[in-house]
Amino acid sequence: MATFNLRRLEIFRAVYMAGSVSGAARQLGVSQPSVSRHLKYYEQQIGLPLFDLVKGRLQPTREADQLFSATAGVFEEVDHVSSVVEQLRRGDGQSIRVMSSGIFLSTVLPAVTGALSQSWPGLRFEFQVGSGAAQIRALRRGIVDISLNSAGEPVPGIHRESVGRAQMVVMMHRDHPLAATDVITLRELSKWPCVGGFATGSMGSLIGPHLEAAGVELSYHVIAGFNYMVPNMIEGTRGIGLVGNLSASSHRSEMTIVRPLNIDLEYDFYVLSTENSLTGKLQQEFVDLARAEISRRTVAY
Repeated sequence: MATFNLRRLEIFRAVYMAGSVSGAARQLGVSQPSVSRHLKYYEQQIGLPLFDLVKGRLQPTREADQLFSATAGVFEEVDHVSSVVEQLRRGDGQSIRVMSSGIFLSTVLPAVTGALSQSWPGLRFEFQVGSGAAQIRALRRGIVDISLNSAGEPVPGIHRESVGRAQMVVMMHRDHPLAATDVITLRELSKWPCVGGFATGSMGSLIGPHLEAAGVELSYHVIAGFNYMVPNMIEGTRGIGLVGNLSASSHRSEMTIVRPLNIDLEYDFYVLSTENSLTGKLQQEFVDLARAEISRRTVAY
């Protein structure tokens, strides 16, 4: 099939349309010797003369006329394939459906979306907010392609990739009695009604053993449906509570302060997906961008 070498066909067509080797070289952005060499090799391969030199110009032979007409459709298809490749590169016709907890939607995902919009200009984005359990259900049903959460135990059929680590810290109103304390213990925290997200679930499982070891319990006078609501609730109620350092660093207010705990309460952030979620390149770029943005925002206290 050497006679159908696309590069040499392309050079033949350029010479045919330009009427000279120099014109074809300029059109293709290559050297004149390269054009002459490829044209010579092609004539040798097919065993046919393609051009005669007439008054300083290359005159196509009858065989060249027929070959040029026959290859027109080939290059129309090549142009079509190139167009399809460009559309795929741009993400035209593709979408990414994401479910996350609210803190990611308000902090991490705007930057991720902006970066993906630059590298995939035709990509369409859909976002939903949901708990960890809701994310698993949505992934299994194909309602979303990918999710971002602080996940608990591994779930069968769900792939998860770590994109960062967070630590629990104590946030309080600046006028709270513990504001003057540099490091807060769970025992000190247990003496005050707290603002919190779900007292059960993955966060409850994380905190529970430490509370048991300290022999204390936390009492909640405000339970917010999602953890990202806690900082505003703390400010509004002039209260105190445990939050992740991603939430703490994203809540900028003169009315609240943040103090570290005397113990390490750390947990991981994951991107969750299934085997049928996204193309590998798009998913990996999402993961890399999410990891970089979380790293930038998770301030150590």
